[in-house]
Amino acid sequence: MARKQPTSPECAREIVRRVFDRLKVCQSVADIEELCNHDSICKFRMPLEKFPRLGFSLTAEEVERLKREGWINDDFSLNHASFDDSVDPIIKLLYAQAWKNGDVGKHRHIARGAAEANSTERNCASAFVYYQFGAHLGSGGAEPIVDQHVLRAFGIYRAGEDEIKIKKMLKLGQLRKSHVDLIDDYRAWMADDEDLCDSLRAEAGWRYGGDQVLFALGRAVR
Repeated sequence: MARKQPTSPECAREIVRRVFDRLKVCQSVADIEELCNHDSICKFRMPLEKFPRLGFSLTAEEVERLKREGWINDDFSLNHASFDDSVDPIIKLLYAQAWKNGDVGKHRHIARGAAEANSTERNCASAFVYYQFGAHLGSGGAEPIVDQHVLRAFGIYRAGEDEIKIKKMLKLGQLRKSHVDLIDDYRAWMADDEDLCDSLRAEAGWRYGGDQVLFALGRAVR
């Protein structure tokens, strides 16, 4: 299969403009779902069989309970000694999957993000995607999910006609400390942007739909 050719700044700007223009007039989650099937992004959308919509939250109180019960340590890392033959089989299965993928150290970033979701202080110096995902869970979905694709699309939108900034966003890869301001800008935009319809914001799950649109858009233009 031939590799996707890099998108020019002009083409990326036009694709992003068209999709954001459509997003701004979406009045319902159903409209967002229709936008996800837009010709320019539909083949790049998040595979729902791998990332189904989550039906739970993870509150700060629940994180504290995990500490009290010995499942996680004070630094939010997993207490590996707690995962033995006495635990529920579903816990064994999920821990085993994380272990096999080398992901057992990533839980602490999610747990910290959930614990600090409603705090004005964000103690995150790395693993920004996992921390923000924890904040999403800890806020009951009020905080958006972020990754490089979402921020690439949003960054190009924010860049307007600035070709230098667009080129920089097209190269955006792993999120680093230098991207914190962009993450915060996206969080604020999702929370307060008046361009989005009030009727859309009134529906449950609209942020999840918005994240899906920007994920697909960011993949489409990279």
